[in-house]
Amino acid sequence: MKWHPDRTLHLVVWLYAAVHLLLAAELPLAAHEAHYTLYAREPALSYLDHPPLAAWLQIPVVLVTHADFALRLVPISLSIIALYTLARLTRVVYSGDSTWLPVISVLVLEGTLIFHGSMTLSPDSPLLPLALGTVLATIRSLERDRWIDWLLLGVIVGLAGLAKYTAVTLAFSIAAIAILRRGWRILLPGRLWVTGMVALTMISPVLWWNWQHDWATVDFHADYQFEDIQAWSLPAFVRSSVEQLLYYSPLLIIGGLGALWVRWRENGRAVLAGREGVLIAFVLPVLVLYGLTALESRASPHWSMLGWLLLIPVLASWLVAAWRRRPALRALTWLSGTASVALLVSLPLLASPLITWPDFRHPARQLIGWAEASDRAVTLLESLPSKGFPGSPVLLARNWHHAGLLAWYAPDVPVMNLFHDLNPYNLKTGYSDQNTWGVLVYPRLDPEPRGADLTRDFDCRPIEALPTYYGRSLVQVFHFYACYSRMPDQASGRVVSPGR
Repeated sequence: MKWHPDRTLHLVVWLYAAVHLLLAAELPLAAHEAHYTLYAREPALSYLDHPPLAAWLQIPVVLVTHADFALRLVPISLSIIALYTLARLTRVVYSGDSTWLPVISVLVLEGTLIFHGSMTLSPDSPLLPLALGTVLATIRSLERDRWIDWLLLGVIVGLAGLAKYTAVTLAFSIAAIAILRRGWRILLPGRLWVTGMVALTMISPVLWWNWQHDWATVDFHADYQFEDIQAWSLPAFVRSSVEQLLYYSPLLIIGGLGALWVRWRENGRAVLAGREGVLIAFVLPVLVLYGLTALESRASPHWSMLGWLLLIPVLASWLVAAWRRRPALRALTWLSGTASVALLVSLPLLASPLITWPDFRHPARQLIGWAEASDRAVTLLESLPSKGFPGSPVLLARNWHHAGLLAWYAPDVPVMNLFHDLNPYNLKTGYSDQNTWGVLVYPRLDPEPRGADLTRDFDCRPIEALPTYYGRSLVQVFHFYACYSRMPDQASGRVVSPGR
């Protein structure tokens, strides 16, 4: 059978989908999945940590079923859309080049470790296809310059803003490339203003929610993301760079930056001309911003995802053009390709309960056992003595990630966070106080309970432990504690008003 680019594209996309559907059927929810799915169960205009689009997209599924596998169908569908949109963008930008470029682009993306997390719901799930669509819509708007195209661009950018706050880089890139192509007159009232007003209207639910909650999102990200920022650190930058190589593959990081350098060396400032220039204008702000945060020791690997994603077509074009005359590039491609194929083959094996791992070493250990632990904790609540405390006991968690998992798997029992920091769960449920008592669920990679420093606000004693297994592998032990508040009459902690 003769290989054809379009048929091959469908093959690699749906092979990816099949692997991830298999993983979705095997593995329970991760903490962030439960977190966003809880949002879907209680819809709102926005939320403390992220805009609402990911949760909104999950609402139809939650109305029908709470099965873990079904909750993966939305993110897997979005990842398939992202793959096809990436192929379309590659074909549009390099329409005169090899017809195999879209396939190469998709293979490069599928070869990254981080994209395999796209089977789980997160704000990046809708952001990736929307960002790719934004670049396509920008090219169309600049070339055709019709009101309808600029209007559609505003809708797509607005949806991206409803997905994740980092979509703001898309708006800056649109403005920058429009000024480069049309001059400063583009800033006069006209089509670009229509794009901006439409996008602003689209994100108005987020603005309205934050106005109602005293701009709590700003406070949360200022505290949560930047509280530990120190001076620039070269070791921190090196550490982040190594993480990038692992999460995105050496081919994409080294080859992608090499492709940018070659384009700049060959064309200088003219590199921003044409359709490829539009693409590069969307890449640079993300990578520069990530580099600055990496120097300040506050960079998460996924923060750079948009930059590397949009750089893939540039890399694919350079790979084809330089393949015969650059042996180092061929070696890098084969190295990354071999690692990526090994990863794709090993993922189902890693998730299989048939393989035995050493105790507490299973790669999926943080996902296993939460449903069983939640059920056991609810049973323990029924026999917990009140010791004179009023009201009913609750389930307790040591952070808001654990609280989300407990709340998802034990929906009929109140769940509270022990600590009083500003976080999405505390904002929704309120803070524990002098009347709070219940069962703390604490997973550990240790069969022995933690005896001290659980919390200064509660007296806690261990009452039971639940080892959890995946196949024959001991993955973690859930420890249960009977906890009673020792806070004074007025609980300390930051209070954020629920509304004006």
